[in-house]
Amino acid sequence: MHTFEKSPISEKNEYLDKKWYDRFEFVGGFQPYTYFDDISQDRENQKKLFINGEIEYPQLDYPRINHNELDYREQELVKLKKDILTEESDSTVRQMYRWKINEKIAEVRMMRATLDGNDKNFDRYSSFVYGTPEKNIHNYTMWKIAQKMHDIISSSEDSATQQVAAAQRIIYLTKNAPPSTIVPHKKTDPIHFISSQEQYTSDDIKKAFENALYSKKIEGWDVLLDPHVKAISTSQDDKKIKIPTDQTISGLKIQSLIEHEIFTHAQRRSAGDRTKIHLLGLGLDRYAKGEEGLATYREGQIMGESDYAGFGGHFTTSLAKGLDGIKRDFIGVFDIIKDYHIAIGKDVDKASSLAWNLCMRTFRGTTGHTPGACFTKDIAYREGNIGIHTLINNNDSEQARFLIGKYDPTNPRHIWILDQLNITENDLEKLAQ
Repeated sequence: MHTFEKSPISEKNEYLDKKWYDRFEFVGGFQPYTYFDDISQDRENQKKLFINGEIEYPQLDYPRINHNELDYREQELVKLKKDILTEESDSTVRQMYRWKINEKIAEVRMMRATLDGNDKNFDRYSSFVYGTPEKNIHNYTMWKIAQKMHDIISSSEDSATQQVAAAQRIIYLTKNAPPSTIVPHKKTDPIHFISSQEQYTSDDIKKAFENALYSKKIEGWDVLLDPHVKAISTSQDDKKIKIPTDQTISGLKIQSLIEHEIFTHAQRRSAGDRTKIHLLGLGLDRYAKGEEGLATYREGQIMGESDYAGFGGHFTTSLAKGLDGIKRDFIGVFDIIKDYHIAIGKDVDKASSLAWNLCMRTFRGTTGHTPGACFTKDIAYREGNIGIHTLINNNDSEQARFLIGKYDPTNPRHIWILDQLNITENDLEKLAQ
């Protein structure tokens, strides 16, 4: 039923985890969120019906998941874990794979909870893998929101507008948030490497990405135009970058996306594939905060920043999880996010569409009916971005090996693994030769 091929890279190099990597990649080289996407017309119909008030909840289906595949993956992961714990002589490699396999087994069980419609189990496994929002960061976000809402209200000439009413409702949410110890973000200006005003098409973006891959000698990646995707995205599993066929963006935005998608995601994958630990290519367990934190940091250095990245995902997840004391379902979060976008000047239709998109990300994998049960992956962007900013602002020596592979520089377990296996910034210099 299932076969796998040896990685061509592992045939050319000796890895400390060579005995295990190909087996792991075959059964564990997947990302759950790819199974939650539904690009069918039915999802669009659900959006229209929900926003128009014709249905109370959207019907969220997940046709890409099936029990047989999940059963196979879990069985093989359990077997692999047993073999590694029994046969692997290097204690660091053994522990590294134990952590990673435990994470993947939890993801399989999380997807099984999706199939079963068991939101509570889904939430338990999501929290185990991706964590839950940090209260201190949520408080910082609420402080930023309160500042913005007060500015909107004070600058309005008419206190009876829909925008002011929405801003007042949002302010009410922030009234009990305690002070945060997060250092406020200092605004930075864009860096103009190339023309920031001229608009570029999807074909132009594709060529720019391909040139960036070539400039860094990153092999094995494909840049594709895809009519089914709505935003530029990177698939780590099969090394593909997908671009919407109708995309039009500025030159400055292209440069920032190159920093994010090529010079972070693809470059870390390429370097990790060639270090002495092949798992660094796919990523150590729970590496997302470091990965997205660094990618958004590098993107922000080009585009300029007025705040830490990842506001939307962290805000919606915190609302769902009830960090203000009230756990919410899809509808409860949707209404607040819609209000927020009306408050910042969006019309009702645009605000509804933006709220839908954020809620679909936050509640993907669930029914959307259970308050507090959500997919917590998107907290990685804001929490990771703050973590990377903190390391760099403190001039932490860890930044010298940021690009050695997919790991989280703020995770002590990951630092321990790299140090134990003597993976240093010198390895980056060797890979570049």
